[in-house]
Amino acid sequence: MLQMAPEEMRELAHHVTDILVGRVEGLRSGRAWEGDFKDALAQRLDEDPPETGRPALDVIDRAVQDVLTNTLRLDHPRSFGFVPTCPTWPGVLADFMVSGFNVNVASWIVASGPSQLEEVVVGWFQSWFGLPEGAGGLMTSGGSAAALHAFVAAREAAGNPDRPVAYMSD
Repeated sequence: MLQMAPEEMRELAHHVTDILVGRVEGLRSGRAWEGDFKDALAQRLDEDPPETGRPALDVIDRAVQDVLTNTLRLDHPRSFGFVPTCPTWPGVLADFMVSGFNVNVASWIVASGPSQLEEVVVGWFQSWFGLPEGAGGLMTSGGSAAALHAFVAAREAAGNPDRPVAYMSD
């Protein structure tokens, strides 16, 4: 990324933006599932690794045509399964910015700004829910990571039993 000329970087970013906005504009007119079957995808995608680099624009267009559009369109109005978070345009742009800034939030020393913001937001939740002073938490990437953290916290709160039991339903 950093070896590209600034104008090429802008051109690629505008191209991707046009693709994403076009996808949103056409969301209601397409089907919820635009995927393909394994054999058809294998025929299009199975190939030897490239020996030389390819123009980024070509890679982006190929990814859109042969990979990214072969999915269940989770934000489609007629998609009722595999419910994820619904991406908003500001959220998409935030992901773009975080990726561009190459943020690593593994510890305070490498991400003091994001870490402080996390503390602020966790403090808001502490206030909203009337939690006691010193209550804390952390932001996770989604429900699966949050559930895993909750299981670990519950196990530790129960004294790390030898044979813990978790009750679940579909």
